[in-house]
Order: sequence, then C-alpha cells, then structure tokens
Amino acid sequence: METAAGSGSQSTLKTAAARGAGWMIVLSNLARAFGLGGTLVITYFLSPSTIGEVSIAIVLTLTAAELSNLGLGQYLVSHPGEDKKTTWHALVLHVAVGAVVIGGVLLLRRPLADLAHSDAVATYLPWLAVPAVLERVSFIPERLMVRELRFKRVAAIRSMGELAYSASSVGLAMAGFGGMSIIYANAARSTLRFTLFACSIRPGDWLAPTRLEWGVYKRMLSFGVPLAIGVFIERALGRWDNLLFAYLFGSTVMGEYNLAYNLADVPTEQVGEQLAEVLVPSLARLGEEQRKKALVFASGIVAMVAFPLAMGFGAVGETAVHTVLPPRWWGVAPMLSLLCVLSVSRPLSWQLESYLMVRDRTRVITLLQLGKLCAMVALVVPLGRFGPLWACVGVGAAFVGHAFATMWVIARTDAIPMVAFLRRCLVPSVASVVMIGAVLGTRHLLAGADIEIRGVNLAVEIAVGALAYVATCLVVGPSASREVVDAVRSAFERRRGSAPPVPAASC
Repeated sequence: METAAGSGSQSTLKTAAARGAGWMIVLSNLARAFGLGGTLVITYFLSPSTIGEVSIAIVLTLTAAELSNLGLGQYLVSHPGEDKKTTWHALVLHVAVGAVVIGGVLLLRRPLADLAHSDAVATYLPWLAVPAVLERVSFIPERLMVRELRFKRVAAIRSMGELAYSASSVGLAMAGFGGMSIIYANAARSTLRFTLFACSIRPGDWLAPTRLEWGVYKRMLSFGVPLAIGVFIERALGRWDNLLFAYLFGSTVMGEYNLAYNLADVPTEQVGEQLAEVLVPSLARLGEEQRKKALVFASGIVAMVAFPLAMGFGAVGETAVHTVLPPRWWGVAPMLSLLCVLSVSRPLSWQLESYLMVRDRTRVITLLQLGKLCAMVALVVPLGRFGPLWACVGVGAAFVGHAFATMWVIARTDAIPMVAFLRRCLVPSVASVVMIGAVLGTRHLLAGADIEIRGVNLAVEIAVGALAYVATCLVVGPSASREVVDAVRSAFERRRGSAPPVPAASC
C-alpha cells in the first residue's frame, strides 16, 4: 500500500516537473524570439557570403562535437543513483574524446575549407575550438542539474546564453567586426554558460578525481552509444544540408539557404515541438486502442494548425522578405517559399515519432532518420545541378518522404491505416491551397493598383490568407473545425481547473 509520505513525494515530484517544464518552454521561446530578431537585424550589417562562411565553420565544429557524443549525459540523467565516481568518469571521457575530434577538425581545416570553396572557413575554425571545449565541460554540470529537476535554473542559464549571443553578435556587427562578430558571440555564450553551470553545482559533485575503471565505462557506453547514434543522425539532418549547399553553390547561396531554412522552421517547430512534448506523456497513459485513436486525432489537430502556418508563411514569404530584409538578402524569398510549403510534414513526423517512442521502438525511429538523411543527400546532389531552388525541393521531398515512411511503418505494425491519417489532413490541405491562392491573388491586385506601402501589403496578405483558410475550413470541413475549437477550449478550461479532463476514449 502506498504511504501518505510516498504519495506526497510523488505529488511534489510531479509538481516540480510540471513547473520546470513550463519554465523551460516559456524561457526557451522568449530566447528564440529574441534570437530570431537578432538574426534579422544582423542581415543589415553582414552579407550572405560572410554569414555563410561563418555558418560552415560552426556546422563543422558542431558536427565534430556531436560525432564525439557518446550518450554519457543521457546516462547520468537516466541513472540518478550513480555516484560522483561515475560523474568523474563521464567528465573525463566526454572532454577527452571531444578535444581529440575537434582537434582533428583543426588539423583538416584547410582541406575542409577547400571543399566549402572558402578560405575564411580555415580562419574561423580555430576561434571556435575553445568555446566548443567549454561547452563540453559545462555539459556535465548541466546534466546533473537536469537530473536534480532544477529545470527553472537550467532554462534560465540557457536563455541567458542565447540572449548574450544575440546581443553581442548584433553589437559587434554594428561595430564593424564582420564575421568575427558571430565568432566572438559564440565565445561569449559558451563562457557565460560554462561559468553559470559550473557555479550552480558544488565542485565536489562533479570534480572529484578518482581512478578510471573500464567497468564503469562499459556500463555507460552500452547504454549511451545507441542513443548517441540516433541523436547524431537527427542533428546531421539539421546541419549537413548546409554543407551540401556550400559544396554545390558556395558560401553566398549557403548563407541565403541557412536563413531561409531557419525562418521556415519557426512556425512548424513551435507547433510540432510543443505538441510532441505534450503527446509523449499523454499517449503513455492510454491503453493500446485508445492510443491509436488519440494519435489519429492528434495528427488532425496538428495538420489543422501547422499547415496554414507553414503554407501561409510560404505564401507571404516574398512580401515578408522584401519588407523586413535588406535588398542583398532578397534571394532568400523563393527559398523561403519553397521550404515553408515543403516543411508541412515535419510536425506530423514529430507526432508519429512520439507514438513510436511510447511503443519503445526507438530503433525504428533511428532507422527512419537514417533513411531521411540518405534520401536528402540522394535528392539534393542530383537536383542541385539544376540550381539552388531545385536543391530546396530535394530537402523538402526528403522530409515528406520520411513522414509517409513513418505512416507506412505504423500502418504495417499497428494496423492504423494510412488513409486514416490522410483523411485527417484533407481539410487543412484543401483550405491551405485556397489560402495560397487568395494570398497570391491579393498580391497581384495590390501590384496592379500600384499599392506598395512598407508593411501594409504584408499585413493585408496575412489577413486575407487567414480569412480564406478559416472560411474554407468552415465550409469544407465544419466537423473537423469544431473538433479543433473544442480541443482548444477544453485545454484552456482544464488549465483554469474549471472542467474535468476529457476522457481518452473521446479521442
């Protein structure tokens, strides 16, 4: 029988976790918003070529750091009973392996710069080595804080680091430091994070030297390496496309593509990531049949919200770029429109992967991610011969193919027909097409009337697109629209505590 003390302890744990998660979401979104603003401001002081060259150096450094990630941080978080001896083992191996791999990148900086068609890359790489090592050292105390459920402080430190990066990069760029403004900003962020994380954990908890033993490493590596492989593939998917663009088209086009991808990712990431974070623990509490119904229902909600955000951003992309960015960055516009429209599958993929995660099929997730990485390379390289826009089509096609492959796997293993997912996506797809037509028609009418007022045209296009989407949804799929409204209303009522939770069977 559960004791009162045990029940109270569990309640305290749940409360701490919920509050911590809330703080992490709020602070991370604030930092992202500030970072996005800094990214847009810095385009007025740095050219696409300069940002492209710095981005190549950063991607190479991050790839080296992630290639040497052995899952030791995940092990520490997942095993709260481990002592200081294990923490010391993790710190020594994590820093040592990272230093060796990052050192290898420095030794190869000239050949890597030649592949990227940029001599400046070789100049930037040494300046990124020290911040990379600082990040590896601070990673261990950060993981210990997560293990102790100190989410609020972790989120605050991460956000402070991002704010320091954004503020310093913009300030240094305005002062005329060129590409080095981003390099110095990286150093500022890493130094601040290292100092705050190191000061937040007692030195004796993570700096307790002891004799190194193979048995301890064997235990940690058997757990961490499989996870690290999956994480590396996922991170590679988010960065190697930049290297492909640099190799095929040079640093200028790569800088434009990098900005277009980051902007296109904003609406889908904010919706998909947050919903996936909620969906995993929710699905874990349901029975098998209820879980299947909930997944299909959640996919419909995601499509209804994410499709108009992604496709709408793509539709107004040209006007938005011409309104916000300086003329030398206007090459971003067609890339942004393509990537937004083709990225609608990402939020759906996150929901489907959440289901596989709850079903303990992490190996399947890794294989699907690996397939997406191979598909991206296989599509971008040949399509890139026809130009950067075709290469963007290759990137989007790889993500769409991954979503369909994940649906197919779930259909084969769990008997959830693919048509069930596609049916849920039909109404938002039709409404999004109508929305795009309305936006493009409005742009044509405004151009014909010779109306060109900075910011006004963008606001008009957004308003017309939103009205067209909502009206089409109400006409084509009134029941699906009511489901979304009811789900949102129910969520807000439960937050206020004025309504009981909706039974899982209703999904």
